[in-house]
Amino acid sequence: MRIFFFYSLALLLTAISNCQATMPELPFQCSPTSEIFSQDPEPARFYHTNNLRRIVGSALTAPGTPILIRGRLLDSKCIPIANATIELWQADKNGHFVHTDKLLHSGEFVGAGTASTDNMGRFQFLSVMPGSVKEKMPHVNIRVRLSELDELETVAYLGSGTSKGAHVRSSGETEVGKAYDIIITMDEHNSYRRY
Repeated sequence: MRIFFFYSLALLLTAISNCQATMPELPFQCSPTSEIFSQDPEPARFYHTNNLRRIVGSALTAPGTPILIRGRLLDSKCIPIANATIELWQADKNGHFVHTDKLLHSGEFVGAGTASTDNMGRFQFLSVMPGSVKEKMPHVNIRVRLSELDELETVAYLGSGTSKGAHVRSSGETEVGKAYDIIITMDEHNSYRRY
């Protein structure tokens, strides 16, 4: 059992590193991401993990369709922003928020986590496809925190038919699951980065 766990973990890490190489290309023009304040319940705390499919230390994964959310964080001049904290929270596959409901509907689903951007402004989360909440299409809530710039909160809709919030593009299947590429552009210039 222990060998299977480590083998599965090695395959997952390999798949994630392979997915990192196919991050979304930078847009030709950087238009600021719309700030949308979520109407969804916010978690009391964000777990320090980007894998929302499993509780830290558990070998079990949450039921649902696995997805990979890959993103880029840019400033108003299309320069990548490093060392930003990305907070993401979402509903489980049934449209319930496990961090607010008294019952843990999806077993191992975390529902809220954090990631940091690398030197190219990249971040990613492993999750499950969220269920519809109050007749809204499946979406994830994102908050960007960086000491040098204002905080940004937005929503990334994982379906077609909306131009609100973060720019999202479905980019097909990966070893981990269906991938969604998100580009978030801050409305400010990062004065600490010069090119």
